[in-house]
Amino acid sequence: MWYLDGEWVSNESPGARDFESLVRGFDAGQVYRDLAKGTRAILLETASPEESGVHAAIISLTGNRLFLRRIVDKDAVEWLVSTVK
Repeated sequence: MWYLDGEWVSNESPGARDFESLVRGFDAGQVYRDLAKGTRAILLETASPEESGVHAAIISLTGNRLFLRRIVDKDAVEWLVSTVK
């Protein structure tokens, strides 16, 4: 598992606006301690098929900085999918 942060650049779609609204309300400290208080996402590279995405738990969006934890272990992915919305 890896923690990553980077600049959030919205594509201004309804889904991106909904995502942004959701994660801006997260308490980063609480989500960091309990990923179930965050949300999950699949990270895709532009040229890759959807099946090759990497699972992630979104921890916060502060300003334009998105902070997340990549989840790669099979058991951890199963927990993420079954537990985190």
